[in-house]
Amino acid sequence: MFEEMSYRHYSPRSIKTYIGLVSIVSKYFGKSPDLISIAELKHYLFTRIEQDKLSASSVNQTISGFKILFKDVLGREWDPVKIKRPRRPKILPTVFSKEEISQILNSIRNRKHYCLIALAYGSGLRLGEVISLKPSDIDSDGMQWIHANKKFFVPIKALSAIFRGVFMERLIGAIQSKELKIPKSQDVLYGDIKSIKSKAYEKPWNVYVKKTFKGANQVVSYLGRYTHRVAISNSRILATDGHTVRFQWKDYRDNKSKTLTLDCAEFVRRFMQHILPSGFYKIRYYGIMASTNSATKMDECFRLLKKPRLISFYQGLSTYEVLREIFGDEMFKCPCCKSGKMVFGIREEKGEAP
Repeated sequence: MFEEMSYRHYSPRSIKTYIGLVSIVSKYFGKSPDLISIAELKHYLFTRIEQDKLSASSVNQTISGFKILFKDVLGREWDPVKIKRPRRPKILPTVFSKEEISQILNSIRNRKHYCLIALAYGSGLRLGEVISLKPSDIDSDGMQWIHANKKFFVPIKALSAIFRGVFMERLIGAIQSKELKIPKSQDVLYGDIKSIKSKAYEKPWNVYVKKTFKGANQVVSYLGRYTHRVAISNSRILATDGHTVRFQWKDYRDNKSKTLTLDCAEFVRRFMQHILPSGFYKIRYYGIMASTNSATKMDECFRLLKKPRLISFYQGLSTYEVLREIFGDEMFKCPCCKSGKMVFGIREEKGEAP
């Protein structure tokens, strides 16, 4: 069911609801959902309505879940006549009279609050829609409200500003309480709070608001392994005596781990080669873009995409063969006589006989 609904672009909330309701019915009968008959499903719904006062919305969602299971997943016939959906009871909402609306609006003294209430009443917006409304959401020519996506929650720019404010507040608090010590810099005096703010607010702040699979700590740990990997980890350093360093390294020629011993000066020299100049950041390729996967994973990617992998016509040819394929034999003719062929070789001078 999960794959079928994901393929049909059901929302995560709908998928969770349908699967949950089908699981409840399955536990009620004590058997797999595919073994439940239409008659048993009708009996379950009737019992829940009589005993638990199951709402019309829950009944319809349960029927929809089993319809997806039977018709789309199991490929069975679904007869809507056998299970009729209940109609939701229509309840008239509370409606204020014109006099009551005028009384509410006249009692508001704050102009901003008056504008918000009048806008909500005049346009029929809900509270959440009024709060998230922006000037760009209103068509000034037609005076119409532009409906946002139903998944919309908070504007990204507004959320970025809020995140920046919360982050800076806690950062400055940690500096003032001496819980955080930042190294000195020629550009920013970290003892001056105003200098920190001005420098931080110069940069654009971006937020990533998509839902994580296993929490924020998992994301930080995952990215940290790729974006901030050091030249050598502590686990690879096996021993040091103050003069030499013995560490483990991997020889990719035979794909085996080996041990190497260097004097401290040479070890530090090699380590310093991995330290980038100021202003440069070390970002490693990962996933299918990693160098170790370029030969093994790309074939699998093209197979899944059902696309042929393009292989260069000159792959496997030597430099001489590539040049000959492109330019022909003319390139290798002698520029002087125009008939002889130029070849690479070693000329040995003939010496005199002893």
